[in-house]
Amino acid sequence: MKKHWWILLCLTLFWPLLQLGIYFARFGVPPANLYLESLSFAPVGLVSGLTAIYLFSRSQTKTQKRSIIVGYIVMAPVATLMALGGGLMLPPWIGPAVFGVIPLVIGMGIGFWIGGILGKDVKT
Repeated sequence: MKKHWWILLCLTLFWPLLQLGIYFARFGVPPANLYLESLSFAPVGLVSGLTAIYLFSRSQTKTQKRSIIVGYIVMAPVATLMALGGGLMLPPWIGPAVFGVIPLVIGMGIGFWIGGILGKDVKT
């Protein structure tokens, strides 16, 4: 379990940094409070990281682990759009977390399921 904690740290930091990157690309100069506000995207990375660790620990094959990663990557653009939109519809600490996590968990779950089907013959 210790080797998976780097996943949690990376994903928790990734989402606030992604939001900052999108803002810099669009507007250039950030307002002073943007750095603090970008932390509202950290729960997206935290919950998706915990889900990834849980699914990795339940994975029985390398194919299943790879499929979880592919599911995360495929759904990340959708999660980005939903997290940004969720921040507009609900309070900043709730909206991105709720709307951003849903597609990531669904993508990793589908990847886990497909990887289980594809990797039945090969055990790790």
